[in-house]
Amino acid sequence: MKGKILIGLVVQIFFVWSCSEDNESQTSVITGAGNEISMDGIWESECLDFTDFRLREDFDFDGDNLVITIDRSSAETCDQIDDTEKVTITFRVVGTIEVQLDGATVLANKISGTQKSDGDGSSSEFKQSFYIDESDDTLILYHGVFEDDGGMVSSDGYPLELHPFAISKR
Repeated sequence: MKGKILIGLVVQIFFVWSCSEDNESQTSVITGAGNEISMDGIWESECLDFTDFRLREDFDFDGDNLVITIDRSSAETCDQIDDTEKVTITFRVVGTIEVQLDGATVLANKISGTQKSDGDGSSSEFKQSFYIDESDDTLILYHGVFEDDGGMVSSDGYPLELHPFAISKR
């Protein structure tokens, strides 16, 4: 009888430990240098110059929740915003993937979850590749080019190319 109780206790301790370990690691990412970090906090891009418009993105990570705010402007700078879109994502890290950033192969994190845009309110599956560069004093995030935007994706749907613009952690 004591043996069964001891085995049951060991199984419960292992189950609780492994579940808490899984929950903790689901939103932690691996940097380009191989370090594990939390994404929590605000990350923001510069005002990006595209042909027909300017764009600025802010990523607000809180545990397994991410709110992306995308400001678009037709002016010369992002000071005058034409429209703003917010996308809310519940995510987890599901592994790593080799991707291209400016012609170099880097190891990115596979991010999977559910996204909901404030534009139409519908939910959809979300798959993205995040690469974190910590070679400078500031952490830099690069994210994948979706297939809808002309990017290549892996057989399981993750972007294989990263946008070359940096999103810096504040």
